[in-house]
Amino acid sequence: MNNLTLRIITALLILPVVLAILFWAPVDGFALAAVLTAAIAGWEFGNITLSASPPPMRFFLAGVSAMVAASLAFRNAVPDAPTIVLITVAPLFMTTFMFSIKTEKKIAAADSAFATLGAIYTGALFGAMAMMVREATHDLGRYWFFALLATTTFNDTFAYAFGRRFGKRKMAPAISPAKTWAGAVGGALGAVIAMVACQFIFLPSLPLWKAPLIGLAVGVAAQTGDLAESFIKRAFQVKDSGRIIPGHGGILDRCDALMFGAPVMLFFALTH
Repeated sequence: MNNLTLRIITALLILPVVLAILFWAPVDGFALAAVLTAAIAGWEFGNITLSASPPPMRFFLAGVSAMVAASLAFRNAVPDAPTIVLITVAPLFMTTFMFSIKTEKKIAAADSAFATLGAIYTGALFGAMAMMVREATHDLGRYWFFALLATTTFNDTFAYAFGRRFGKRKMAPAISPAKTWAGAVGGALGAVIAMVACQFIFLPSLPLWKAPLIGLAVGVAAQTGDLAESFIKRAFQVKDSGRIIPGHGGILDRCDALMFGAPVMLFFALTH
């Protein structure tokens, strides 16, 4: 079985599970799923960036990532939780790595910075997805998240198709050699088409003129997220963030575009 076939089969198996959690599980169930995913993503980020530190540090990062995500996902219960957690993350990691006796101090200092970045990168962005489902105006959070899924999926699909057909000029060869400007334009177009379709089907209260703007903004953010994860992996000479999803790699490999698109879509979901 080649990798493309494996990717398609895996996607077809995972998508119904994601949609079932999104539309049939209680919103708290979706929020808990987002927190768990943040923990896995944090552990993957730690595996990439904290390789010189003891393995428990990676699990510690996973726990803090989950804590950040939970503070955002359930902020209705404790409104000040996100602020308290976010201002605690850096001192928490600096103190922990400072007293790490098994790591050379220069490496420990760098790892404390990477851990802080990782907890915010994974925890806050998956927490934003949970916030979207729980707090979007007019109780349309599930449909806003579906729109996020649709725009990022169409972005990826159109970018691949346009890149294969028209791609000649590389966009960021030092970060991701396969990315082209034609693919970027195609991806943005796909995201706009998906968001307009979601407006017609699920979000009729959204002004029609705003849907293409949202699609474009999410498409650009999604492509930036893809490049950002490639940037991290290339810096640490890692091919995949993990192996949890056959054919796709890890959670970060599969959700990089979704993660950067989440705060953009969240803004429109909360202000609509």
